[in-house]
Amino acid sequence: MRKIFLSACLLAGACSKAQGPAIPDGWARYDDPGRLFSCMAPGDWRVTQLQSRAHRVTFHGPASGPKPMAAAIAVYRHEFSENYASVDAYFSAQAAGAIKFTPAVERLVDTKHAKEFFLERLSPAMHGKPPEPVVENVIILPDSAGFLTITHTAPPDLHPATKKVFDTLVESFQLP
Repeated sequence: MRKIFLSACLLAGACSKAQGPAIPDGWARYDDPGRLFSCMAPGDWRVTQLQSRAHRVTFHGPASGPKPMAAAIAVYRHEFSENYASVDAYFSAQAAGAIKFTPAVERLVDTKHAKEFFLERLSPAMHGKPPEPVVENVIILPDSAGFLTITHTAPPDLHPATKKVFDTLVESFQLP
């Protein structure tokens, strides 16, 4: 698994300050290796890339505080397939596994029409820990062959603080 820390100075060539919107202090530009998107991310959040066919990147943070690395912002690329024949099929699958969810609402991301929804679910049991509630907000960006999802996941008490990070990252999101 490839894990590295983002930094304003280094990210093995994936981050630079050359293009796009102004980068807040302590943030770095992230460019997807497949050139599907670029965005800004906090320089002290850990990043994992390309962990599966659909996975593009996950930013893990915050680096410090009462629950370090308990929040994640992930980007996935899904092709339309028998698993997800449409954006509505993806939404239905996510809602089916949720304790609570909101209807999807329209949102613009880099001038593209997207859908955003919130849900609460139990995290999977891992490393001997029981499942815990998490809050997610998900943005779906459709295109002709599939869709990108940008998902913010955090424990309920951390979600409001890290949602500001998510919103800044989404506002910086750029598509080719």
